[in-house]
Amino acid sequence: MDRAGDRGLFEELERLKRRVSELEKDEAERKRSLEETPATIEALMEYIPEGIIIVSSPDETVRMASREALRMSGNGEEGIEGLTLKELGGKCPFTHVDGRKISDGENPVLVALREGRVVSDREFTLRRPDGSEIHVLANAGPVFDKSGKLLGAIASWRDISARRRAEQAVLRERGLLRKVLAILPVGVWILDGSGNILEGNDEGQRIWGGMKHVGIEKYGEYKGRWAETGRPIAPHEWAGARAVEKGETSLNEEVEIEGFDGAHRFIINSAVPLTDERGGIIGAVTVNQDITARKIGERMLAEAQRTASLGNWIWDTERDEICGSGEAYRIFGLPEGQPMNMEKFMKMVHPDDREALNKAIQDSLERGGGYEFDFRVEVNGALKHVQAIGRTEYRNGKPVAVRGTVQDITERKKTENELKGALARIKTLSGLIPICANCKRIRDDRGYWMRIEKFIEDRSTAEFTHSLCPECERKLYEEDKAA
Repeated sequence: MDRAGDRGLFEELERLKRRVSELEKDEAERKRSLEETPATIEALMEYIPEGIIIVSSPDETVRMASREALRMSGNGEEGIEGLTLKELGGKCPFTHVDGRKISDGENPVLVALREGRVVSDREFTLRRPDGSEIHVLANAGPVFDKSGKLLGAIASWRDISARRRAEQAVLRERGLLRKVLAILPVGVWILDGSGNILEGNDEGQRIWGGMKHVGIEKYGEYKGRWAETGRPIAPHEWAGARAVEKGETSLNEEVEIEGFDGAHRFIINSAVPLTDERGGIIGAVTVNQDITARKIGERMLAEAQRTASLGNWIWDTERDEICGSGEAYRIFGLPEGQPMNMEKFMKMVHPDDREALNKAIQDSLERGGGYEFDFRVEVNGALKHVQAIGRTEYRNGKPVAVRGTVQDITERKKTENELKGALARIKTLSGLIPICANCKRIRDDRGYWMRIEKFIEDRSTAEFTHSLCPECERKLYEEDKAA
């Protein structure tokens, strides 16, 4: 063999050696992979936080179970590997959450094994050997080899007992909330983060004569006017809309509404936004209080006070603030609601009456009880006669307020003065009156004789009418009848 041939043979041998080395390396890698795979699976089954079972087919036997699966099944000591699904069901049966038995066609693992289908998110109750129960979210899927042959199934269980308890607690709280809302004497409305009306309690629906599940843009279907101005309320002006859109809290806004039943009512409207832990607005609660009866009563009282020129008032002695009804302000010629204290009030009283009125008030504060006093005030250039009746209220022996009524008695005073004048004139007819024994004329203070009618008319408000009594009529007309 020549040198060239020797070199070629040597190179071929080297190539073969490298190839053998590569094959040996691949075989070692394959063996190492085969050795590590079971370890990886065992580690997975040991630490995965879900219950995992691997079931073989066609014997439907549990071949491997995770630590969590053992805990959930309550078979940690004995284990469940080697048990058939039927035997496992006898030790820790699954049922529907309502207690109904699960059929084979509803069992996720059996469906995966027998039908080769994936089953996801089925909720069951698992009863363990010690009698305790947990709620489980189950998933299962088939396992095939490369040729498509069904080898078995893998099932996963997730313990959702805590979530289930939380959901049940929420349901209980919602049920309790509905019961509370049902008995509340005010209307309550629940809005979501977009302002959509989700729910309204019985009183709220009574106030509005029904309910409409609408969003802010259609709030105009709830017809209302600001009670103070009578201006219609625009959709985005409602307290609930402002709570959702701007995060505003609104309290005690007086509104006149027209319900879906056509009835007009007055309500106090309030709303507060609902926020999450980050401060984001997730909804709002609106509260309606029906004050229709109160408003009608206030109107009737105001009308009665106007008719009687009678107002009511209260003086907070600790803060020295006086306020009263609309009629009380009208009597004194003041704008309704104008701030008032005792010093300002006394300046309105006629100077000749201030000292006596102040003494009556001070006596009431010091001795208790009440007082009644007539005094004069000047209103818009005219003199008014006013009667005040008050009573002091005490707390821990200290006067804290005086409340009472005030009445315009100007007309009454005028009438009283007129009656006094009339009585004075009538009194001039008392005493000895000289009268003629024959013609019955009366002599006045100046010595003139006048008819009795004239005398009385000049000294009283009496007026005379003339007619004949029966006796005089017979005397005057008897001769005419005889003729």
